[in-house]
Amino acid sequence: KKFDPVSKGWVNKNLGFRGSFVNHLSGDESVLFARADSSFFKSTDGGKNWDKYPLHSNLYSPVFQTSYYVLEDTIYISTQNAVLKAPVNNAIKWDTLAAFPNGSIVDFHLSENAFLLVVYPSPGLILLDPKLGVVTSVPYTFNSLYYYNQFNQMDGHLVFIAKHGDLWHSQDMGQTWTEPIMSLNPSAQHYQRLFKTDKRFYYNNNDKLFLSEDKGRSWIQLPANGLPKSIFNTRQVLQDLVQADSLLFAAIPGKGVFVSHDWGYNWQLYMDGLDENWVYALAWHKKQLFAGTFYNSVWRSNLELLSVGDAAGKDADLQFSPNPARDRIVIQWSDLKGGTLQMINARAQLVSEQKVADGLGILEVSVGNLPAGTYTMQLVRKGAILSGQAVIVR
Repeated sequence: KKFDPVSKGWVNKNLGFRGSFVNHLSGDESVLFARADSSFFKSTDGGKNWDKYPLHSNLYSPVFQTSYYVLEDTIYISTQNAVLKAPVNNAIKWDTLAAFPNGSIVDFHLSENAFLLVVYPSPGLILLDPKLGVVTSVPYTFNSLYYYNQFNQMDGHLVFIAKHGDLWHSQDMGQTWTEPIMSLNPSAQHYQRLFKTDKRFYYNNNDKLFLSEDKGRSWIQLPANGLPKSIFNTRQVLQDLVQADSLLFAAIPGKGVFVSHDWGYNWQLYMDGLDENWVYALAWHKKQLFAGTFYNSVWRSNLELLSVGDAAGKDADLQFSPNPARDRIVIQWSDLKGGTLQMINARAQLVSEQKVADGLGILEVSVGNLPAGTYTMQLVRKGAILSGQAVIVR
C-alpha cells in the first residue's frame, strides 16, 4: 500500500499544513487531531477536511513539548507553561486549566482520571485534576532527566527515565519506586524516549531499543534488525511509534517510516509513495496510517490489515501455569489456532522454536534445561502474534 497526501489539492491552498511543521498527530475511531506550528486541527472524515483552531500566541509551545487528550467533550493541550482546555466541537477560545509561569512543561500524560506533568524545575511529578484544576505534587528521590517523553503510564503503572539512563517503575502512582529488571543496562544519553502501545512499553536509548510486556517491571533489549540510525550522527532516534492492529510503525527523522511485524524485533522500510523522509508524527485512525512531516503536509497510507485487535486481545494472549516455573510450563490461549511457538531469552536470542497444530489451545513445554530468567513466548501466525512473558527459576 502507498502513502498519498491527505486531500492534496486542498492542503496546498488551505489551513496552513503546507509549509507548517506537523509535529503531533493522534486519533481514535471518530476524530483525528493534528498540531502544526501554532495551530490545532481536527478532522472527523479521515483527514479529508479539517477545522482549524488557533492557540494563544503568548502560550505557544515548543514543537516537541506539546500533547493533548480528549476527555468526554473537552480537549486538553499542554503548552510551554500552561495546560489549556476547550470544547471539542468549538475549540475557538481556550481556557487555562493550570499555569506554571515559573517553569516549563516537559512532559504531559493522562493516567487514570488525572494528568501527570513534569515541570522544570520541580521536585517531583505534578498531578492535575482535569475537572477542578487542583495541583498536587508527588516527590521522587532520583535525579530527573527533565526531557520530553521521559515517563509514561499504563493501568496505574508508571515508568520514569532518570538522569543517568536508569529506569524506575512505580505501581502506586509514584508513591514508591523500584528499579526494574533489565537485560542490559542502558547508558546515560541525552536522547531517551518512552512509548506505549496497547500492552507494551518501548524505551529508546539512543542506539538501543528495549521492550517491556509486563507494564514496566522487566525489560529486554530488542535486536531491532533493519532499523537504521537517524541522520543525527550515529543515534537510532525514534521520533514516534504507533501500533496499527498487529503492526508497529516507527518514524525516524531523515530516514522515514519503518514497519515491524513482530513487535519490534525486525523492521523494514515503509515509504512507498511517501517522498518526505522527515517524518515527526504518526497516528492510526479509521484503519489508516497518517504521517506528519517537516513542512510537507500530512500524508495517509490506506492499509488493508487483518484486524487482530480483538482476536489478539486480553483473552487471546498466552497464559502460563505455573509462572514462575522450574521444570515444565503449560501454555494456553483461547482461539485454538496454531502457529510457530518461539521462546526468546532476555538477550533477544531465539532459544527454541516449534510448530503448533490448529485445534489445541494448550501446550506443555519442558524448561528444565534453561537458565533462570524472564523469557518471551510468542505464537507467530500470519497476521498476528500472541505473546507473553514467563519466568524460570532455579
